[in-house]
Amino acid sequence: MNKRNAQKIAEYITNEQLAEMCAAARRGVTDWTAQSSVNKQITKGVAWNILGAAFDPCKDVHILAKVNMIWEFGDFLPLELMPIKKEPLPQVKPHFHQEPDDFDWL
Repeated sequence: MNKRNAQKIAEYITNEQLAEMCAAARRGVTDWTAQSSVNKQITKGVAWNILGAAFDPCKDVHILAKVNMIWEFGDFLPLELMPIKKEPLPQVKPHFHQEPDDFDWL
């Protein structure tokens, strides 16, 4: 998940969907010692502890906390919230080719 997609999703995600994502992330993350996406100086475990302490499904969550939670653990979002991935453009072969000329000034 990148930051821009996380910002877009954070605008309309509900606390229930955020709680589902957190529950899935708690079960699904296999390496808690991996580097965090949000802050490269901490691990995913530290990010989980910081963001989880700020999250209460019964209260309104600050937009920045939502963005960081989605940015870090957005791979575990419900499928209806996952951003649509664009298909890469196919490689186009050039139609024309010319060898470079040697100019006098070279």
